[in-house]
Amino acid sequence: MQKSKLFFLSILSGVLLFVTWPPLPYAFFVFIAWIPLLFVADKVPTKISFLGYSFLTLFIWNSCTTWWIWNSTDIGSVFAIAFNCCVMYLPWWGYYNFKKKFGNKIGYVALISFWMLFEFIHLNWELSWPWLTLGNVFAEQTNWVQWYEFTGVAGGTLWILIVNILLYDLFKKIRFQKQNSFTNKKLVSRITVLMLLIIIPAFISISLQLKNKNNETAINNVVIVH
Repeated sequence: MQKSKLFFLSILSGVLLFVTWPPLPYAFFVFIAWIPLLFVADKVPTKISFLGYSFLTLFIWNSCTTWWIWNSTDIGSVFAIAFNCCVMYLPWWGYYNFKKKFGNKIGYVALISFWMLFEFIHLNWELSWPWLTLGNVFAEQTNWVQWYEFTGVAGGTLWILIVNILLYDLFKKIRFQKQNSFTNKKLVSRITVLMLLIIIPAFISISLQLKNKNNETAINNVVIVH
């Protein structure tokens, strides 16, 4: 694939991640934001090449969403953004290596595992920087993720990564449908799984929100009677 296309896809991933982040109201795009970079990972031939493309994605995301720390410290902001890009690259480095050695399925599991581990560490050390934790993307759409009371933001991170990976895998299956004998029945089943993966968490969130409202109403009524 031409380098210009790979650069475009890397930039696209970074821009999608940027526009999903609060205060911008496009959080839903986070479910496709990683797909261009996953495509790049399948096309680049070397680790060094992937380092450049993935770092570009991460740099756009980090710099466009956290540029405001420049107002506090100029040199410190450059260091913070560069450092955050470096540690964010580590899960992708693991994904690229595992995918090349063990295949796509193991690679996907590795990406999810490494990213979740990265976020856990990043939230629990002296250099903690939680704003770009993936699950925080729904900070202004709390009605989507009422179930965070059980999973925390890690549940949102897992949700985002799984949907991105399944959508990308579905895209590849459709694109090479004739070559890999991907039937319409399999296509329907995969689309159904994806829809359920989005609808069920949303349904749970709505149910929890209604329950909380009912509880608040009951408490207010008790206070009034008292």
